Amino acid sequence: ARVFCVVRRYMTLADLKSGTQAALPDATFALLRAEFGVTHELFASPLNRSRHLDHFGSLFPDVDGFFGSTGSFFDFELRAGSYEANPPFDRASCELAFAHAAAALARTNPLGARHALSVVFVVPTFAGFDPPRDVPGLARFARALEELRPREHGFRMGLQHQKTGAGGRDPGSRQARDVTCVHVPQNDATARRWRAT
Repeated sequence: ARVFCVVRRYMTLADLKSGTQAALPDATFALLRAEFGVTHELFASPLNRSRHLDHFGSLFPDVDGFFGSTGSFFDFELRAGSYEANPPFDRASCELAFAHAAAALARTNPLGARHALSVVFVVPTFAGFDPPRDVPGLARFARALEELRPREHGFRMGLQHQKTGAGGRDPGSRQARDVTCVHVPQNDATARRWRAT
């Protein structure tokens, strides 16, 4: 019954939004864990969470909590650690996510090494929106920015739970059609431990 509730909830959401939440490829999560110590995916679901990370946050803790969700990112207090954030690809969600992270970075920065905090953001570009410039307090913690060109990277489209008869290849994967930005804000303790370049 719990699996049915999760699948039904996300399929209804996909029908209403005309799509599903994209996720990073497995190899990218493995790299983020190895290079930056990422252990927590902040925007996921039980249906598309990374098998390489220990924890995930999701939109519906009432049904997702049975599968290990830590709940909504916006209710989650970032204290220490290294996280991956791939928020819904709309400007309002991205702005709120960056603001939430900036506040946590400012709060943890004076606390030292035991509160090393890093968030690797993977977001689309938005005309006129530059997170380090436009999100109060974020510029001080911006350590790296990488722009990924269209068709040179891709996403999993959140359909991994569906049997599609695609002959073994992942039918939910697609190449990105637009520029994607990887922003790495870190507090000072994290910048010394996991230097982003």
